[in-house]
Amino acid sequence: MPLALWAVEGPHRGAVYPLGGTEVRIGRGMDCEILLADPDASRLHATLRARQGGWALADAGSRNGTRVNGVPARARDLEPGDRIRIGSTDLVLIEQSEAPRWVSDPTPVAHALANPPTPSSAPLQETGGEGMEGFLGGSGAMKKIFSLLEKAFPTDAPVLVTGESGTGKELVARALHRNGPTRGGPWVVVHCAALPGGTLESELFGHEKGAFTGAHARRLGRFEMAHGGTIFLDEVGEIPPDTQAKLLRVLDHGEFQRVGGNETIRSRFRLVAATNRDLEVAVRAGTFRQDLFFRLQVLRVHLPPLRERTGDVPLLATHFLDHFCRARSMGMKRLAPGALALLESYPWPGNVREMKNRMESLSLFHEGEQVDAEALRRLGLFPAGAPPQGRLPMKRRELEREEILRALRETGGNKKKAAELLGIARRTLYDRLAEWNLQPPS
Repeated sequence: MPLALWAVEGPHRGAVYPLGGTEVRIGRGMDCEILLADPDASRLHATLRARQGGWALADAGSRNGTRVNGVPARARDLEPGDRIRIGSTDLVLIEQSEAPRWVSDPTPVAHALANPPTPSSAPLQETGGEGMEGFLGGSGAMKKIFSLLEKAFPTDAPVLVTGESGTGKELVARALHRNGPTRGGPWVVVHCAALPGGTLESELFGHEKGAFTGAHARRLGRFEMAHGGTIFLDEVGEIPPDTQAKLLRVLDHGEFQRVGGNETIRSRFRLVAATNRDLEVAVRAGTFRQDLFFRLQVLRVHLPPLRERTGDVPLLATHFLDHFCRARSMGMKRLAPGALALLESYPWPGNVREMKNRMESLSLFHEGEQVDAEALRRLGLFPAGAPPQGRLPMKRRELEREEILRALRETGGNKKKAAELLGIARRTLYDRLAEWNLQPPS
């Protein structure tokens, strides 16, 4: 009779962890088979050991102790239905056949990528614990990503992360840094699209005093700062051609010169790059170097848009809603089947980022415990014309188009504000408008 642990309370609520082998470690440490992003759990909190016909639990000298069915327990044989309390996490021993419809991936990396909890006095943000938001899911696409990341973690090879705005590219980069060989070094981020060409080159490679007007002192570049750590180049597809050539040399030889200088600087680092552009199209168009493209994508991780993994929507929505309710010490809210159906029918143009924003709004403004589809519409979280329960949803691309047009109408055609309202990058909005040959409504 295969057994599993089902998280019914805590930051991983809804996750199911199948039990296998002879020993299963539970805690915050990266070597645990069940990895909990729970600040009240110890790195190695407890251990499960297989016994004939079941499992036995032993507390591993944890800081806050372990409880079974409300009673402190140092060692105890478990039976199906027993409830284990570790920190703020409640795990129930169940038969695997009883697992809920939507579960998280059972591999350790899937749980490492779950969002860490934040103190109730602070807004939702990334904390120092292992993990990151938005990476719960049992879809085939997410399982492939978890498997690929497990292979990528031990290496220092360059990684190219691709995907639409809001899919979590920087979160993947952070996971690669935290779990890779450069995790003890610095974490350096460069937002390439935010800097013009000349400024970007100085930002990446540094400059000497007097190299250009305004260069009043020597400045170290980001590659120099990243020595022994990880550098993340966000929107790498926006780097101008001249800088691309210098970037290629850094990747090939690990050396460069500051702007206005002759000294050769050497730096060892792991590079993770991200883009929401199709770099193969850019290579064919002559705007991105083919040799640099090949050098960047030694390993490639593509993050699918949320509309292509709708089976993960219920788990993500529940996860974010619970997170915000707990972070602000508010009453817990539950999404009714009709609300979940509406969420699954929605195209999510802003992807996981938009999901997080909408669930935060719901946690703040909905009164009562139960959330149905009408409550979502009443709060203005979804258009009034969105398909009600029992009707077939619009084609997802059509619904995405209508949602973008609605945002443009609400902002008077202001593309910047519309993109912010949708939780997507302006470039993504421009690409959609060009794809559909649309003009913003006046």
